[in-house]
Amino acid sequence: MPEPGTQEDDPKTHDDPKIQEEQQLMLTIGDRFPDFDLAAVVGREDPHIERVRSKDYDGNWLVVFFWPKDFTFVCPTEIAGFGNAQQRFAELGASVVGVSVDNEYVHLAWREQHPDLRLLPFPMVSDLKRELASELGILDKDEGVALRATFVVDPEGLIRFVSVYDLDTGRSVEEVEHDIDRDYFMTAREALAYGLIDDIITPRRGVAAGELALAGAVAGGA
Repeated sequence: MPEPGTQEDDPKTHDDPKIQEEQQLMLTIGDRFPDFDLAAVVGREDPHIERVRSKDYDGNWLVVFFWPKDFTFVCPTEIAGFGNAQQRFAELGASVVGVSVDNEYVHLAWREQHPDLRLLPFPMVSDLKRELASELGILDKDEGVALRATFVVDPEGLIRFVSVYDLDTGRSVEEVEHDIDRDYFMTAREALAYGLIDDIITPRRGVAAGELALAGAVAGGA
């Protein structure tokens, strides 16, 4: 196991022409969240390493948030904040996944060392090759690490909420909770039944009408 604060990483990874070629504009609302199959630290009481796959969350809401690096000062506060918010997201039917470009052994060392991270209820995923961050378009071009991004993914695998902060700006989990309204975690049919929308509209990109949540769409005449 590497020493805390270090990682078995090729410093030229983010300079790889293939990664640069695959990097694109940031994905946004209505885009499909990329599939992933990555190593992660899981387990609240007994943290251990196993694979976490996007297909594990098929048919469910998913909140995915990124932080730049382990063993930094701002990140544990944010990560612990998402851990504390896990119950609220669970009540809304959503799972939480955290991601950085650190390897899984660094994640494990940080969890074991930092008291606020020892009982995290969600996976800490390793995007060591920067593939997921690059596909999402949130890889900082200078530092080669992920920006502080948050995505809400619906049961169909489409992005329904995005927020991004730069590397040095701390993210308020309370603000994220406030921004992610309960309406995001409904299907369009449920929202129509609750009177939150007046009609079901078909979003762009060929998504079938009636199957997706359209938060705020034509609600109250908006």
